[in-house]
Formats: sequence, C-alpha cells, structure tokens
Amino acid sequence: MNSPTGGRPRPNDDSELERFKDQIPIVPLATGRYGYDITDKARNDSWHKLEKGGEILIVSKKDGRDVYMNAHDTKDSGSVVDFVKTRDGLNLGQTRQQLRQYLGEGGPEQDRQQLALRPEPTRTRQAERGPDASLPEDPRERRDELLKRTLGVQPALTDKSYLRERGLSDETINAPAFQGRVFTGQNGPHKNTVFPLLNEGGFSSYEERNHNFKSQMPGPRDGIWVSHPTQGKGSAVERIVIGESPIDAMSKYQLEQPGGSGPSTMYITSSGTVSQRQVELMQKVIDRQQPKEVVLANDNDAAGVRFNLNYMNDFRAPRQNVALETGSETPEQQRGNVTWRAQRGGEYHTDLKVTFETERQREGRAAVASLQEKVDGWRKEGGEQAASLEVVRMGSDQTVARVTVTNDQLPQLRGLVQELHAQREAGMPEAQRTPPGFFKWEAALSKDYNQDLTDQQTEQRMQRAREQAGFDKGVTAQQASVSPIERPLMLEIVEQGQRQNGGGAAGQIEQDLRKAGLSILDRKQEIDQASGVRTTHLQAQYLVTDPDPQRKAISTQLEIISRAPGVTLTETEAHAQERRQLTNAPAVKPVELPERQLAESKAVFSAATKELSKGLEEQGIPLQAARLSEISRNVLERDIMPLRGLDRENLNGAIAIAEKLPALQEKGQPGPLVLAVQQADKSMHERYQTVQELGEVVCSEAL
Repeated sequence: MNSPTGGRPRPNDDSELERFKDQIPIVPLATGRYGYDITDKARNDSWHKLEKGGEILIVSKKDGRDVYMNAHDTKDSGSVVDFVKTRDGLNLGQTRQQLRQYLGEGGPEQDRQQLALRPEPTRTRQAERGPDASLPEDPRERRDELLKRTLGVQPALTDKSYLRERGLSDETINAPAFQGRVFTGQNGPHKNTVFPLLNEGGFSSYEERNHNFKSQMPGPRDGIWVSHPTQGKGSAVERIVIGESPIDAMSKYQLEQPGGSGPSTMYITSSGTVSQRQVELMQKVIDRQQPKEVVLANDNDAAGVRFNLNYMNDFRAPRQNVALETGSETPEQQRGNVTWRAQRGGEYHTDLKVTFETERQREGRAAVASLQEKVDGWRKEGGEQAASLEVVRMGSDQTVARVTVTNDQLPQLRGLVQELHAQREAGMPEAQRTPPGFFKWEAALSKDYNQDLTDQQTEQRMQRAREQAGFDKGVTAQQASVSPIERPLMLEIVEQGQRQNGGGAAGQIEQDLRKAGLSILDRKQEIDQASGVRTTHLQAQYLVTDPDPQRKAISTQLEIISRAPGVTLTETEAHAQERRQLTNAPAVKPVELPERQLAESKAVFSAATKELSKGLEEQGIPLQAARLSEISRNVLERDIMPLRGLDRENLNGAIAIAEKLPALQEKGQPGPLVLAVQQADKSMHERYQTVQELGEVVCSEAL
C-alpha cells in the first residue's frame, strides 16, 4: 500500500481502531497488497502461514479478529493496525489515514475476491491435531502452539529412529532433561527429528535432522537449544555444558552420566555458528541458573576451539537478579582491560585479535611486548616459528594486535587466552570476578561427542563378539592379538601441502571409516615440513561377525577410499576377496601409472558428484542434481576430459548453489559433499594433465 499524502484528518478515537480490526482481515490484505503467498493453512482456516522473501508470518484468529506474528521476530506481531504500521514505516496517524482510504475504496472485498481465485496451498506439513483444536490464550503458549502447528511439529516425540541410529539409547531419549526438547516434525513424507530453539519469548526457531538431511528455519539466529536440568525440571543446576549441537549434548549426557546419575546439569547448544544474540541468551541462562561451573564442550576441531576461545571472552560469572523477560535490562558489568576474538584465518590458520584498553600509549607498547615474548617462545618440532604477531592499531587508549597460528598450534592459543583471562579477572572489581575453575574445557576424544559415543559402542560390540567367540575374555580389542573373527587392515594416506596434524583428507577418511562401522586402533602422522608432505597411517579393523548389511557398507567404503589419490589400502588377499563377495566388487586391477591414477581419480570424482547430486535432490534442487548426475556418468562412460564448455558451466553452477545451502554447509562453510567434489575435480584434472604431458613426450621420442 502507498502512504497517503494528504486528506482531511478525522477524529482519532479508539473506536476507529477497533473498526479497522473488525472489518479488515490480514490475509487478503497481505496477499493482495503486500505480495505475501499462502504456503500452508489449517483445514478450518483457523491459521494461515504466509511467506515472502524468507519472512514467515502466521495469521490466526483471536476474539474473531485476525492477528499475526512473525516467526523470526517476536516484536513483530499484533493486529492489522500493527501490520500496516510496521510494513509501511508509518506513525499511528498516518496508519489511520491509510486504513480509512483502504476501507473507503472497498479494498477488503476486492482482496477477498482475488484471494478466492488463488489455488489452494500445497501442504507440505501436518496441519493441526484436529479441525477444532483451540489455541491457548497465553501469548507465549499461543506463539509456541502456532509455530508447532504450522511447522508440522508434533507436541511429542513419536519417531525415535534417527536418534537411535545416532547411538542414543531410549533411556537417554526419555530422560527428564530432554522431555519437550526434541519433537517429531512432518515434512512431506518424511518424519524429521526437530530440536526447538528458544528465547525469552518461547519457541523461536527449530533445527531439523534426518539421514543425510539438516535444515534450520531461515531468519536471524535468535534462539538456543536448552535442556531441562538432568535432575528434573525446576531442580537446582550445578553445572552447565555448552556445545554445538543437541545430538552432541545428548551423546555427552549418555557418556558421562547414564540415567542421570551425575551432578544436576543443563545442556545448551547453538546449533551451529554462534551469533551475539545467542551469546546473550546463554549468559542469561547462566545468570538465572547460578551454576557452580560452566563446561565448554564444542567440537574437537579448529572451529570448535575458536568457539571456546570466544566464549572465554564473552561469558561472565553468574550475575544476580537478572530477569529473562523480553527486553529486560541486564546489569552493567565491567568488561576489563583486555578482550579477544578468534576467527578463521584461512584453510589452515586461526587469527586471535587481542584488544588492550589502556590509559597511556606506553602501556599498550608494554602489553604488545609481553605478547610478542610469549609468541616468540612457541616453536614447532625442528625449531620453526609457530606463530606470528602483527600490531593492527596503537593509540593512546587502545592497542590492537593479531596473533596468527597454524591450527595444530591451537593448544598454544588456548594457553594464551587462559593467561589473558586471568589477567583481566585480576583487574576486575572483586565482586565481578569469575571464580577460579568456573570455566572448564572438556574436549571430545574424537571430533565430537557423538563420534565418541559411536566409538565406544563399536568397541563394546567388538568386545562382546570376541567374548562370544571365546577369545580373550576381559581383554579389549586393542590389547588382544588378532583373532579369527577380526579383519585388520592398514591405510596409508599421503597428502601434499599439509604441514599440520589433523584435518585434511586423512581426517575425512578416518570419519568415513568410523561411520561405516570400523574401529580405529591406531593413528600416526609424519610431516615433512620442507616438502609439505604429510603421511598418515591408520590401523583399523572390523569383525566377520558383523551383520551382512554393515559389512557391505564397510566394503563399499573401503573400495571408494582405496581408489582415492595418495591412498594405499593394505589387507590380506583372502580378507579382501571375502568382503568383495558381499558387494560383487571386482578386485582392483593394477594398470600402468599414471593412467591408473587418472582412472582412480575419475572414479572418485564420479562418486563425489553422485553424492552431491543426491544432496541437491534432497534440498529440492532437481535441475542441478540432474546435471551433476549426467556429468558423473559422462566422465566414466564417455570420457569427456577435460571438463569444458557446458559441462564445466553446469558443474560450477551446481557447486555455487550447493555452497549457499545451509544443509550442505558445516559451520557456515562449504560442507564435506561440496569439498569432496572440488578436491576430486582438481585431482582428476591434474592427473589428466600429467597423462597428456607424458603422451606428448612419448610421441616426440617416437618421431
């Protein structure tokens, strides 16, 4: 609607506002004049879901009138008067004029007629629990209920299959800590596991999980996932654990206090990259619950360490008498004379920006000198400098420095932050100081706590199989010699340009092996700093007593990995033939290098593009998925090398779209499926170029 430019003012009485609310329905107005689309609605029209450019509105009835709320903004809600006032940026007087004009022109009836001509929305989620389901009167409960209905979220967890397949026991799933904190959502034919994100206003957003599927409601990151206390809702909290995902939180619970046997604990997660708003919400929970300690338990990788470093800067000891209502003010607290922020400094580096607040410039110089002395003391094996320091800004009242380290030196950065934290606390007023030991780091043994849980269950399964077979009762698989039911193997992974431990292709291969069901017995890495060549040796095993479907998955994964560039799989010929019989996979036939390497890289590229194609298909991008599938077939069947023209354009286009899809990202960066295609594409063309160059040499010699 266009803002009125004039007109004779009319009496601004309250009865006029009530008349607007009675006579102007929001749904026809929003669809006819503001460009919203109806994407779902209740069977009895008790609510409508409207969408426009990622914005989601839910319109319902209250006292016979339309009211709306914004799913992403708790402050954007109310009557038709609020709707117009907010969207057109008007004051109340201008809004009155606009609505008078709309009524005078017969706008409501015109928009109703246009709305009647629109096709019914195709429902992708469940509607309401029944045609006469009533809505609560309490505003917070009403908002929660409407969001659950329009998003297809049932008020209970009716499908536990995904959680069970992630290794969570029914005892954990049914624990008091997680009641009402995990639901079942209907998305078309799929039943997804839904984790609600909460803020002061109640249900703010949600995260959906399923097999090879991850989605989060679009909009600002305005909520966090919070469990109940492990001793039951309303009980005192001794300990708060902060992690990245609800699955990891539930896994840690199962690992550390099965059955809720440990101290009363509350689990909080950000469900991915952390926003400043989420940090504020977490601090409010700390203030309200008054725990004795806060455990930082993000993923055991570079991104997880950076989260923990920043939490050490952001969080404070519990403050007293902090209200949690929306818009409530929190007590001011002195921030101290030093702050820091860790961020990704490239593929293999982390930057820590340190800010010193000073009264004189010489104090800033002294702080930088002390920092430089610490950094100079960090050395890698062989005496190489492990970090660099750059002065970003130096003024009379503020000095900013940046410390850059390779990710394998993050433990050094953690030690530095702990020193800075202690320095800051010493300068704080005594009443605001964080007690010693209040913040604790508890890193997973593997990448994350769900992987730790999976590893533990794999080890327990193997141990039970050994004992049932009568081998080494009471001895772990790592301690025992190889028994007839075990199938050991060794993988060597050689990578170029890797001068640090962890991550890379070796890290991804290790994760893939674990997911397939193999147990990792040993892992060793050797790095040649001069050449940048990293060699990783993985010792793994599986059991011949594993179910056939699992052994098939293991064999398939091993075949894919063994064909990757720089990977050598070593196992007995008898064991290799045994597992290939399950999948009818042919033995790897040696061919001449580098033709063999090119053939292997084509197979890897084809497999990677197929997987990304499936991911795009699941995210509703069928055209790009089909193009990727065609490229995958053509590389193997038609030998279209190198990729150029339309094939190259289609590949780059599909990757560009996949990089922007949250479900195919990991912590805001392109996820494993995208990275696998990019790496395979690069490797395949490098091998192709090598073959071409060698072919030219052979031809010239023949002439």
